[in-house]
Amino acid sequence: MCFPVLLQARMGSTRLPGKVLRDLCGEPLLGRAVTALQAAASVSEVVLTVDKASAAALSLLAEKYGCSFFAGPEEDVLGRFRGALQGLDAKHIIRATGDNPLVCPKLLDRIVAHHLESDADLSHFSGNAAGTGVEVVRTTALLEAAQEATDPFEREHVTPFIYRNQGRYRVEEPEIAAGRMLRLTVDTEEDFLRVERIFEQLYRGRPLPLSEILRALNKNPDLFR
Repeated sequence: MCFPVLLQARMGSTRLPGKVLRDLCGEPLLGRAVTALQAAASVSEVVLTVDKASAAALSLLAEKYGCSFFAGPEEDVLGRFRGALQGLDAKHIIRATGDNPLVCPKLLDRIVAHHLESDADLSHFSGNAAGTGVEVVRTTALLEAAQEATDPFEREHVTPFIYRNQGRYRVEEPEIAAGRMLRLTVDTEEDFLRVERIFEQLYRGRPLPLSEILRALNKNPDLFR
């Protein structure tokens, strides 16, 4: 089964402003994330879900990469997701973030399968490299969170309301050994340079699975330093 990805992104990063449009080996960083998500067999479409202040800068990217597009509140990302869900007929959605150009399509397909087999409300892998995974969320659970959550932290980070109510929701966090200590998300200049080196060394015109990155790192631990 295939489900939509709600890919949250914004221009206003405090630590690395404008990072989502920064050139990463010939494509914007956010474009790399979109391409990786679109490569997963479980993805029906990518909905670029941005704050209104970023809409002008990011709408053209959505068009270029064949994404749907929704602009909503900046801090209330949970409310933004609720708005993006309007018109989507999906029992589950995949939540991803635009600062993860090395999100792994193979891990995405595996966690979707696990989520469905477990009849879970929220699922994600634990133990994989930071920046390579996604969350899979039952749409009804997400809409309930959007209706009931009042804590600003829960509104900004989308899924904490569900994690905090595990008596009510089934949360699956299967453990895998896949680079737990490796940081592949992009929050700082150091992060960006690390990811850029990985693309320079390994990218060959298709999204990079985490397993390939880990194999290269196994052979040469200093490869990306």
